[in-house]
Amino acid sequence: MVRAYLFLIVLLQAQTPENTPVPFTLADQYRLIRLEARIEALEKQIEGLERQIEAL
Repeated sequence: MVRAYLFLIVLLQAQTPENTPVPFTLADQYRLIRLEARIEALEKQIEGLERQIEAL
């Protein structure tokens, strides 16, 4: 009986939405590339501001 419950649990977990593949388009890839570029630019700005604060 315990085996049946374990099998059922494993079977139900295999069908969760977390395990289903999500389509990843080129538009998504380009959006991530642009986002990474913006994050890098913001990090540079923050570093510049940190240097200015330290110089005070």
